Amino acid sequence: MPDIHILRPHALGLADARALVERWILDAQAHHGMTCVHAQGLEHDEVSFKQPGVEGLLTVTSDRFELTAELGFLLRSFKQKITATIESRLNELLDTPPPATAAAPQPRLKSDTAGRALAAADRQTRR
Repeated sequence: MPDIHILRPHALGLADARALVERWILDAQAHHGMTCVHAQGLEHDEVSFKQPGVEGLLTVTSDRFELTAELGFLLRSFKQKITATIESRLNELLDTPPPATAAAPQPRLKSDTAGRALAAADRQTRR
C-alpha cells in the first residue's frame, strides 16, 4: 500500500491533461529535484518520479489524475505536509488556465538577467 494516494477527477480530456502534467513535471524537476519519466499511451499517460526518499507514479487519464508515492523512512514523518503540498500544487494547476498557444513573442533578456527575471516571475505566479 502506498504512503500517499491522491485521486483527483477532472474534465479536461486527455490532451489538456497532458499539457497540465507537463507543467507539473517541470515544477517537480525545478523545485523538488525530481527525476521524471513521462510515458504517453493511447488512453492514459504515466509519469514515474523519483528523488532520494520518494518514488511514485502519476497516472493521467481523460478524466482523472491518480498519484501514488512511497516515502523513505526519514520522510514518512512528513507525510501530511508532503501530501498537502502535492494536493495544493495540483489544485493550483487545475485552477489555472493553460497558457495561450499563440502567445506574443517575449522580449529577449540579457543572459545575466534572464535567470533573475524567470525566478521573479515564478515567485509572482506562486503568490
